Amino acid sequence: MHTRARRRESLFLKYLFEYNSDFAVDGDKLWYNLYDDYSIEGGDVLVLSNEVVAIGRSERTTIAGIEKFALDLLSGSDYKKVLVFDIPKSR
Repeated sequence: MHTRARRRESLFLKYLFEYNSDFAVDGDKLWYNLYDDYSIEGGDVLVLSNEVVAIGRSERTTIAGIEKFALDLLSGSDYKKVLVFDIPKSR
């Protein structure tokens, strides 16, 4: 997550994922490391099918984050394609 406050949310979710089987089962992977320099906002990621993920580039999801996420996802899962879209700055 992009802001310092949001990174604390990521830490909380990381511990839920790692220590509570209601949030992750054996074999599930975390695709985001909150200690990396890049950022990805969860709302910018959309699973379109069991082979395709879409991710939006925004002020909170960086190109470096998208590249790292895509490399990790495509090499470590059954996903075959990551589509990237530029999210307009205006709402």
